[in-house]
Amino acid sequence: MEETGTIILVLAIVVIVFLVLREFWTWYWKVNLLLKGQEQTNRLLTQLVNLQATGKTQGEIQGEVIVENTSTGKLSGISQEEWDKLNSSNPKQKKYRRIE
Repeated sequence: MEETGTIILVLAIVVIVFLVLREFWTWYWKVNLLLKGQEQTNRLLTQLVNLQATGKTQGEIQGEVIVENTSTGKLSGISQEEWDKLNSSNPKQKKYRRIE
């Protein structure tokens, strides 16, 4: 019975040490910063693909704005009226952001 308690205690200590060391190494190697940079690159590449697919730049369509779904990173075009309606109904919404 005493051995089981010792094994559980050792496993708990190993898990805690692993988590602390993991956090240290991700900070040391700047993994979080690299990940943010990669996500930004992916968003920009998505914009280029959308531009190539539609053949239109953002300013070519009168009254249309490009918005990004912040959770998925997907870009879509909506009318200026829809954008204004979305913002007026919920001005603090964070799901979509306008791409300038």
